[in-house]
Amino acid sequence: MEHIRTFIAIEMPSAVQSVMAAAQKALQAVPGARDDVKWVQPEIIHLTLKFLGDVPASRIEVVHEAVTRACAGVPAFTLAVGGAGAYPNVRRPRVLWIGLGGKLDVLAHLQDMVERELAGEGFPPEERGFTPHLTLGRVRRDPDPAIVQALGRAVDGLQLPASGPFPVRAVLVMRSDLRPSGPIYTRLHTVPLVSVPAEPDSASSAPPARDPASSIRSRPFIAVIGGSRCDAGVAAQAEEVGRLLAEAGAVLVCGGRGGVMEAACRGAQSAGGLTVGILPGTDRDEANPYVDIPIVTTIGFARNIMVVNTAQAAIAISGSHGTLSEIAYARQAGLPVVGLGTWQLARAGRLTDDVELVDTPAQAVARVLECVKRQ
Repeated sequence: MEHIRTFIAIEMPSAVQSVMAAAQKALQAVPGARDDVKWVQPEIIHLTLKFLGDVPASRIEVVHEAVTRACAGVPAFTLAVGGAGAYPNVRRPRVLWIGLGGKLDVLAHLQDMVERELAGEGFPPEERGFTPHLTLGRVRRDPDPAIVQALGRAVDGLQLPASGPFPVRAVLVMRSDLRPSGPIYTRLHTVPLVSVPAEPDSASSAPPARDPASSIRSRPFIAVIGGSRCDAGVAAQAEEVGRLLAEAGAVLVCGGRGGVMEAACRGAQSAGGLTVGILPGTDRDEANPYVDIPIVTTIGFARNIMVVNTAQAAIAISGSHGTLSEIAYARQAGLPVVGLGTWQLARAGRLTDDVELVDTPAQAVARVLECVKRQ
C-alpha cells in the first residue's frame, strides 16, 4: 500500500522568504555556522499546522475533507514576521527560528480546528502546544560548543529587515518526499479561507462625514512601553496589544524604536491604527517602519517622560530599566499602568498596586481602556 508523507501548512509569500534568507545569511556569518547547521531552504519554508507523517494514499481524501471542515467559517487574516529565537533557548540553541505576530488568535483557532477535525479521523493530536514559528535551521549533532554559543548570541541580537503584514487566504495539504539534497514539497490540496468582503466604495454606502467630536484628539491615547529588544514571545504579545488598541480606536504612543515598540506599532498598523513614536535622537529615520508620526526630541532617555505624559494610560510589556523609568514617570503623573510580564513594584518590602499585572494582551487592552473611561 502506498503511503504519503503528509503535513498541513500555510504557505509563506516571497517577502517573508526574503526575510528568512536575510536572517540565515546573517547567522551564517558566525564562523563555522554554515557547516554546523542544517539550513532550511527559504523557498520551501512553510508554517506547519500539523504533521501527519505517513498517510495511506487511500486516506488522503479523508485528510482533505477534514481540513475543509476545519477551515469552514474561518476568515482570511494577516500575519507578520516577529523576532528571532531558538529552542530550547539561545544559550543552548538546537533549532533556530523566526516567530510570527499578527492575528495569532485566528491562527490558534484555525490550528485547533485542524487538530480537532483530524483527531476525529483517527490522527492522534499533538501533545505539545502549538507555537507558531518558521524554522531557519537545525544545529547538527555534536556541534562545536563555541559555535553553538556564538550562534545563540547572534540569534539574540539579530535585527530582521522590515516586513509588513501578509495575508493568509488558504491552508494547504502538502506531500513531503525526502531526498539527499533536501525535501521536495508538493501541494495536494488547497483549502481557501472565507474571503473578507472589501470595503464598499459607492457613494451611497460611504460612511457619514466625521463629526468634529470624533477627531483624533478625542480618541484614547495609550502608551505601550517596553524594551528596544525582545524575544519572539514578547513581540507577539506587543503586536497583539497594538492590534487590539487600534481596533478599539486608540492612538498608540511609544518610544518609536525596535523591540516591543516596533511590534506594537506593527500590530496597530495591521488594523489601520495610528502610531506616534517619540524618539530620543535627532533623526526621524531612526523610527521603526510602523511609526506614522515620528517626533524628534534630541534629549535621549529623557524622552521617556514625554512618552507617558502624551498618553492617558500605559501598557508595560516586559522591559528593562528604561521601562521601569517610564512606569515611574507614569505613576508620578497619576496615570494607570497595566503590565504584561513586567516590573512589579514594592515599598518597604511589600508589593504596591502601582502596576496592575494581567495575563493576556486582551486583558491588558480591556483594562487600560476601562481606566481611561473612568478619568
